[in-house]
Amino acid sequence: MIVFDVQTVARNCGATTAYALIRDAGLSPAVAARVWKGENQARLELSILNRLCAAFNCQPGDILKYVPDKQKPKTLAPALKASQTTKSNKRPRRK
Repeated sequence: MIVFDVQTVARNCGATTAYALIRDAGLSPAVAARVWKGENQARLELSILNRLCAAFNCQPGDILKYVPDKQKPKTLAPALKASQTTKSNKRPRRK
């Protein structure tokens, strides 16, 4: 699962509150609070990520982190193999 950790990056730049996101990144108070608290991890718009990177002079990888899920995700391999075996290798006829 991908999570974002804005507080670590912000604190490394001297920002200690969500107000810094309003002031430095130009985020609205509601968005700044949500991002600062790490709420709604499933959705972080690229425009917000762009503003954060510009404000804190960092890369997206500094904010976004990969944390393995507790349960293994289902793989698509069996579905792909099944679809490949049912397809014909013949080319369509030209008219």
